[in-house]
Amino acid sequence: MPSRSRLGIVAERALLIVGAPLVFLLVAELVLAITGLDTDLARNKNAKIAVPVWLLADENWVRDRQTKLRRSGGKPIEAEEVAWLYHFEEARYIQYKLKPGIEVQVVNPFNEIEVQHKITFELTSNRAGFRDRELRPKAPGVIRIVTLGDSSTFGWGVDADHTYQRVLEGLLGERYPRRRFEVLNLGMPGYNSRHGIGVLEHYALELDPDVLIFSFGANDARLVLVPTAVVLDRDDSALAGVRFGLLKLRTYRLLRKAIFTLRDPIAAKEAPTLVPAVSLAEFEDNLRRLIRESAQRGARSVLLSVCTGVRTYAAALRNVAAEQRVPSVDVRALFSDKIEAVRSGELLPQIVQGYRTRYGARALQERQSLYVTSDGCHPHHVGHTLIAQELVQVVDRLLHQPALPNSPGDSP
Repeated sequence: MPSRSRLGIVAERALLIVGAPLVFLLVAELVLAITGLDTDLARNKNAKIAVPVWLLADENWVRDRQTKLRRSGGKPIEAEEVAWLYHFEEARYIQYKLKPGIEVQVVNPFNEIEVQHKITFELTSNRAGFRDRELRPKAPGVIRIVTLGDSSTFGWGVDADHTYQRVLEGLLGERYPRRRFEVLNLGMPGYNSRHGIGVLEHYALELDPDVLIFSFGANDARLVLVPTAVVLDRDDSALAGVRFGLLKLRTYRLLRKAIFTLRDPIAAKEAPTLVPAVSLAEFEDNLRRLIRESAQRGARSVLLSVCTGVRTYAAALRNVAAEQRVPSVDVRALFSDKIEAVRSGELLPQIVQGYRTRYGARALQERQSLYVTSDGCHPHHVGHTLIAQELVQVVDRLLHQPALPNSPGDSP
């Protein structure tokens, strides 16, 4: 009997030690849920509006803000620079993605005309946090094309219906009326080729793609404090699993918010040593890995270069494509070849007229890139349509290779 009493005492103490914090946590979670208290935005004197906490925890984003703060002489971050980031959240293995199920209007902060006139574009997401329809198992007979890339693949600045994915899907449907095509968009602003590996391995391959289009290079050369490989390799640890599990708790997020409210990381003004987010050699290796892992699952690869400002990275993409014998499209060259026909009204006159009305003749005359992009980098409806028209020819050639489903009746 005495031994049982001692066991009972130990059990009671263990229950108090473990149970009391759990009860407190459950009550706190319930209170935060009922009150709707924000746990994800922290006020910051160096920004005119609150900043998502996950950004303040991102060393590279903070470093970028510090640089802009120095260059502007201490001018706070404008609301337009941060507001669109409210619609993104942390994600394991790929760093971040869209919040699930959003449907909002967003201003493109990289176009002064659109900011001035409050011109917006629609931003929606599926339950997986990507800018597309819900991701479902592939139906029999469907030819599925999955696109991975950065903001140009994402379709920054244009409605989803005007992205090259939607235009390409429509053009392929017209060309092959007896077949069904799906062109899915897994692009995300700011992504580089290392992010692409995470998207491929944790999302894209599960979709059973027939063709994968990879568009990276624009962000790989970006100078950062911590290389992307180091940032994402952390997510493979058991500790990362615990951290992402804790992020589901409002109390954990509230404590993190409190830390970044008390400590302003942007205030630091030192100029640290910076490195490329992805080195040139790593970029080439990442492209080879993307192609290799796709081939292992029976999918064809296409490499796409859009707004790759550092020419060595654009050249590396072309070289890897030639080495691996996969198609590639250089959008910079494509736009250069087509710009005069677009400007003269020979190509896409109705769409072009819409941008003449939006931007004005003077702006288009001073910056001819506005005929195909919204800001000198991101394609708008005209640019996306040109990309889609070029990709139709690429897919057409792939369709006549044995790796893709086809039939004698599929010829255009």
